[in-house]
Amino acid sequence: MCSSDLMDPWRKGFEPLLLALKKVARPDGSGPVLLLVGQFGYAEFEKISRMGLRPSVRIIGLTRDMIGPYIAADVTVLPTFYDPASKVLVESMMMGTPVIGTAFDGSSDLVAPAEMPARGRVISDPWDVDGLARAITTLSDPGELSRCRAATQGIAEQLSMRTHVER
Repeated sequence: MCSSDLMDPWRKGFEPLLLALKKVARPDGSGPVLLLVGQFGYAEFEKISRMGLRPSVRIIGLTRDMIGPYIAADVTVLPTFYDPASKVLVESMMMGTPVIGTAFDGSSDLVAPAEMPARGRVISDPWDVDGLARAITTLSDPGELSRCRAATQGIAEQLSMRTHVER
């Protein structure tokens, strides 16, 4: 899993994400691994440690090259409390990586379009920790992950500037 904070980890759902990870993580770190991309401070490191999640979390930090994290991740998770249209989720899907977002994100209609297969999961409320944990578990299934990954095909062209201008 990959998550990006865009300089505001708490608004971007950092706490619910850790609570969901706590539900699906294994004590030895052999379960899902969370890659955190962005600026994280002492409070976030302390929270990870207090929750016993250090074996399940890798902090990449700030980077201008998001291609690596998107490719390394099976799923990008951003349980945001507010985002007009998350660039992180859109970029992830354009790279072929399924996503887990929330209904509080304007790009959620791209994640689970009514007329097409889902490109991931949309959680109705960032504080629905059980729902977030279920989404993580569901997308850990190789078959479901493969279906969502296949659904991302063509989204880069669909969202390209060329297509936008032609419309």
